[in-house]
Amino acid sequence: MGKKCNCCGQVIGVVSTSGIHEDCLSIKKEWGYFSSKDLTEHKFNICESCYDKWIETFKIPVEEHESHDVFQLLPF
Repeated sequence: MGKKCNCCGQVIGVVSTSGIHEDCLSIKKEWGYFSSKDLTEHKFNICESCYDKWIETFKIPVEEHESHDVFQLLPF
């Protein structure tokens, strides 16, 4: 079983019968001092659909650049 999206609960990161691999945003944040979360670690995953909805709410758009080296994106 793959990861689950913390927003919608959908299973992500599973290779389907068509060979398509779903990707997600994985975030790990270690909070330091001077926050209300001192010395706490948060980890979560967001599927592509939820990510798209989330970034639409940003006041400053996400910077987007085309990557030409597709092999650096593969998980091996």
